[in-house]
Amino acid sequence: MTAAPPWELSQLGLDREHFVRADAKSWRGPCPRCGGHRRLLIFTDHPFPKWNAECESCGLKAWADQLNSAVKAEVTPEQRAEWATRNRADQDARERYRREKLAEFTTHELWLELAARMTAEHRAWWRSAGVPDEWQQHLRIGYLPEKRYLGQDGETHQSPAYTLPYFHTGFEFVTLQYRLNDVSNPAERYRFEKGLGTTYYQTDPNNPIGPEVIICEGAKKAIVTAVNTPERYTVLAVPSKGDFAGVVAAVGESERVYVLLDPDAGARAHKLATEIGPAARVVTLPVKVDDGFTRHGLKQAGLLAAMQYARPN
Repeated sequence: MTAAPPWELSQLGLDREHFVRADAKSWRGPCPRCGGHRRLLIFTDHPFPKWNAECESCGLKAWADQLNSAVKAEVTPEQRAEWATRNRADQDARERYRREKLAEFTTHELWLELAARMTAEHRAWWRSAGVPDEWQQHLRIGYLPEKRYLGQDGETHQSPAYTLPYFHTGFEFVTLQYRLNDVSNPAERYRFEKGLGTTYYQTDPNNPIGPEVIICEGAKKAIVTAVNTPERYTVLAVPSKGDFAGVVAAVGESERVYVLLDPDAGARAHKLATEIGPAARVVTLPVKVDDGFTRHGLKQAGLLAAMQYARPN
């Protein structure tokens, strides 16, 4: 896990805790103007303070010194060295916390306790969402009656939550995601366990990633897609259209990769395909793929046809 650079972001009046890596040259988080959840991109491909920002929601475009006029002052070599030292110390502390948290989940297999809390009502909800009982059990989907979380308003809230453990090949536990059931803002629904970071979701942790891959946007969509496609496809998910979460490297040996993000992904789907390379194809549907299967009559043949006619990026 790589944390956003806290000292530089703090100079812009931004809180690193709410920012995640979007790609090698940018970070994504809430917009200071519209408050959009993870809609602001901070481009860091030049030395600070020559950074710029763009919000995909409200259209805000600004250089660093427009976010905070104080950074117009020249950054001295001493300041830059101090920030680098503090950033390294912060990153080291976060990595220690991540290892401790990962050991806690792995040693005690806490996701099994959470899975044991699933009731018949909870399982029925997942079935209605297109995820059969055997898939729920296999992927250790669980339930937490009360999850405390920090909202975009800066206040602490609580909500019951479904839990989605993220396993990679060999059922190696990597992180845990919470799907909050009682939130006023849908953009705040999905949260990862603090300190463990984000990664791609793998719907078949028993097997390595194969030559033919489908990448969805969100774990639930990936599971529904895996339920409805032939076993020869490896189905993965990125956490969001703004967080590719290591999936590019994960599919590096695959021969064909179908990028199947939500209908509003637009340029982000093509960006992911570009990063993957010649093996990638962008597949577009008029609806979210899980809604397609559960609400709009999409069948396996229809999805496979859309994949067949997808062209190189």
